[in-house]
Parts: sequence; structure tokens; C-alpha cells
Amino acid sequence: MQRNELDLSDIFMDEDERKRKVTNLFKVYATKVQRFCASHDGVSYEDAQDITQDTFIGAFQSIHRFKPGTNEKSWLMTIAKRKIIGFYRKKNSQSKDPSKLPRIYNESSAGVDLSDTPSGKISPQQQAIKREQLQRLLDAIDNLPKKQSKALKLNVVDDMSPKQVGQQMGITREDANQLIYLGRKKLRKKFSRN
Repeated sequence: MQRNELDLSDIFMDEDERKRKVTNLFKVYATKVQRFCASHDGVSYEDAQDITQDTFIGAFQSIHRFKPGTNEKSWLMTIAKRKIIGFYRKKNSQSKDPSKLPRIYNESSAGVDLSDTPSGKISPQQQAIKREQLQRLLDAIDNLPKKQSKALKLNVVDDMSPKQVGQQMGITREDANQLIYLGRKKLRKKFSRN
């Protein structure tokens, strides 16, 4: 068979054959995949176990697309990367509550205080003030240069580390740190004038 021809035996693989292939992959690569997952910031040991399990479930579901001759480890790591991105998205979508956002200005600034205050322990008036402060902050971030705005949103709103921001934006951690620093500096200056 030529390389560019489709191997129909893989497409019509029965469930037992898929289980056998994925089980073999699991025996060989599970520890490596789990270590890879655990090496990412914000991924606990338990999270790495869950992501590893999801990776092999994904492998089982798409084993029919695996092309013979492809590096098995690379294929699994690609699935794991996608699962990690999904993990970050899920984790970050849960951190949009203004009361859980970090304080980004010092006490003396006239800036926005979004420090940890349990939402259930403040009055409706205080909650409205927090929402207004958050909106002011988001508007100010939107008015920053595009890259600074994106880096700062990922860092502050989505609670990503500079390393994660860099990975998300396709830049180095140092570049992400610089964008975050410059964005914060401009915001401090803006809010100290107001």
C-alpha cells in the first residue's frame, strides 16, 4: 500500500481492538503524560491524574485517526496539551468573580481594590461598588495597547501566571512579564490621577 492511501482497517477498527491499542499506549506512556501535565503551573497532582485520564479517553475516541508511522508519544502529548488548555479555560472561567480578583493597586493609590472579600459577607451596596470598580478596571485595561491589554487580562482577570500568559500569547515569560508590568504601571498612573 502507498503512504498516501487510507488504511481502512484503522477506520473500521472494532472497540476491542481500540481498547487493546490504547491500553498498550497507557502502559508505555501514562507516567510520562502525567509528569508532562503536572509540570504546568496551576496543575496539581490530582489535576494531572484527571487530565491524564482525559488524555487516554481522548486517545481511545480518536485512535482511528492515528496514522501508522506517527510518533505515538507526540500524538499523546498533543492530546494532553489540548486537555491542559481545556483545564485552564475551565479553571479560569470560574475566577471571574470580582471578589476573587487580586488587589492590583497599593493602598495609597486611588485605584481599584478588588481584594479577597467573600461576596456573601458584603452588603448589596458594597457589591455594586465592587462591580463598578471592576468595570472601571476592565475599561481601563481595554484602553491599553492591545498586547498589554491582553496580557493584563489574562494575568489579572483570568488569574494566569506570566508563564501561562506567555504560553497563551505565544511569547516568552519575560516578554509577558514586561507587558504585564507596563500595563500595571500605566493603570497605576491613570488611577492615581483620578
